[in-house]
Amino acid sequence: MGKRLFVEFGYLVKNDKGKKILPSPIYFLPKGTKVIAVGPGKVLETRSQKDSNDYEVLVEPKDSPGWRISYDHLENIRFKNGDFVNTGDIVGEVPLGYNSEAGNFPMTEITVFIEGTKPEDIENFCPYMLLDKSVKDMYAQKITKLVQDWESYMGDTNIYDEHSWVFPGCKHEKLNEADTIN
Repeated sequence: MGKRLFVEFGYLVKNDKGKKILPSPIYFLPKGTKVIAVGPGKVLETRSQKDSNDYEVLVEPKDSPGWRISYDHLENIRFKNGDFVNTGDIVGEVPLGYNSEAGNFPMTEITVFIEGTKPEDIENFCPYMLLDKSVKDMYAQKITKLVQDWESYMGDTNIYDEHSWVFPGCKHEKLNEADTIN
């Protein structure tokens, strides 16, 4: 993941354990950055994650049964099971770091998916492609500009392969969960 400011939906990670396609974008942000709700919905579950010493908040979007939004790797979460989250509410904050084989770094993930009982039943979606049409183009331009500015700042125009994107920030439109597992 090297010099990346964020990792795209569908990015292929290779390590000594094999390959994995990421079913969500990953955002590298300073500790304490507030993560806001991307849409309204009911909190189905807050999960304590012992391996990463943080939390995941799982939300069912309003009027979208079966769909889920996962806000992963958070601390100071503001909601409990059964609460209603509104667009723009602070869900939690980015923790100090997620310990992984890649190191300890502050990050969070937001995954949009259709629930299933087994991996082959779960469909993950590029979240940016699901934005309301009134803001979709604006955010596509913002993501593109962020990447261009970051590559310019880093002095490396090859950090991201924008030509491989189906939409800015996404290498795929959707991914079946079974395809993302090693």
